[in-house]
Amino acid sequence: MRNPMRRYLFALIAGLSISTAAVAADKSGSYTTFGAGNKTCESWLKEREKGEPRAWQLQQWLLGYVSAYNNWVHKGQNVADGTDAKGMFAWIDKYCADRPRDMLATVVEELILDLKKDQTPAPKANQKP
Repeated sequence: MRNPMRRYLFALIAGLSISTAAVAADKSGSYTTFGAGNKTCESWLKEREKGEPRAWQLQQWLLGYVSAYNNWVHKGQNVADGTDAKGMFAWIDKYCADRPRDMLATVVEELILDLKKDQTPAPKANQKP
């Protein structure tokens, strides 16, 4: 019973991340961040060092953000193809060690930009691979 409940909780968090990002964006692309995105890198590193449960909340916010990006911007593709949650968390650990005052919302945007650099675009339907 516990495992299905975790899936439900993750889906709920991801759904909330999607709705707040979609509603809060203005014409310039700026948006209001809710939840863990307002935490600093310093908070991320401290919570990761301590472990559960607060670190888990921050990690789930990050995964929800990436999931929302995959759904709404990346059109169902996986921007994190070639890595996993642990890989993304390690990337953020390194980034945050160098920039402890950055907000997690900024960090996850930088992560996505870095992940996109590593991807080769799929050929168009009328192009040969």
